[in-house]
Amino acid sequence: MGARMASAAATGLILIGTFFKLFPECLASPYAAVDPLVASTWLDHVAETMSFQTVLLHAPQKIPGFYGFPVLTLLLAIAATIRAAPRSRFRMIAAVVTLAALIGISIWQVRGAAAATMLAAPIFAASLAALWAGHEQGRKLLLAVLVASPASFAATGLVAQPLIDRIVKPEWTIAEQSAASTCRTISSVAPLAVLARGRVMAPIDLGPAILAATEHSVFAAPYHRNNDGNLAMLQVMLAEPHRAQQILWDRRVDYIVMCTDGSEQMEFGKLAPNGLAARLSRGEIPDFLEPVGLEPSAGLIAWRVRRTHAAP
Repeated sequence: MGARMASAAATGLILIGTFFKLFPECLASPYAAVDPLVASTWLDHVAETMSFQTVLLHAPQKIPGFYGFPVLTLLLAIAATIRAAPRSRFRMIAAVVTLAALIGISIWQVRGAAAATMLAAPIFAASLAALWAGHEQGRKLLLAVLVASPASFAATGLVAQPLIDRIVKPEWTIAEQSAASTCRTISSVAPLAVLARGRVMAPIDLGPAILAATEHSVFAAPYHRNNDGNLAMLQVMLAEPHRAQQILWDRRVDYIVMCTDGSEQMEFGKLAPNGLAARLSRGEIPDFLEPVGLEPSAGLIAWRVRRTHAAP
């Protein structure tokens, strides 16, 4: 075993060294190319990219639901590995290592907990079967799976939220907003389909729905590799009107669209009180924008970009 472990470690080091020699860019953060403005105003606030520490500080009641089941399964799998017969131990070691790696990823970004939970489900049952031999095993396993399910852990965290909040005392909580209230549903943006096909400058979270419900093109959408389009949208919303007009004309933008709930305008207004988005929220419409009438039921506000005036 010692010789095998040493050989595996040496081979792994050679492979890792060769990989990073050929692809040194992989040593950088996956989000290293994201512009700081895009990262600070959008990416840092995406719930699924938050770390364990961030969730613990601001939504501690969600910790059991995210991590409880995978961690419990990991402990059971380690115990089952120790007790496993030598010829079946390798399979358990592979399962333990893979699950531990996914839990580690979920510590960095909470979305890794979804993969960890999916992998933990069969490992949990297999580990219990190995540790819990005896009669009526099937019934006991079924009961154990129901009691220790991810849903049970999540419910426990929500029930215990008042007590958890007293202990952890979160500074602020992660807001829960429905897709409908933030105009992210297909039906919310469908009224835009009546407008002549064009290039739409809208907040990041509206992008996918606009693409799905209309024939318009969008600049911003919730994809971190869309650095240029997301940055252009933020620059327009935060810029003074004369600068925003120049960007809109340079990018050949046809429409500006925002949600009537005001959440984006409020956020943009905090960052740039005199920026275009803040002015639009106050009803200060510059002469290069023309209001577009949409259905009264639509939760959107839209403006058409005029190109009849000379650029300042």
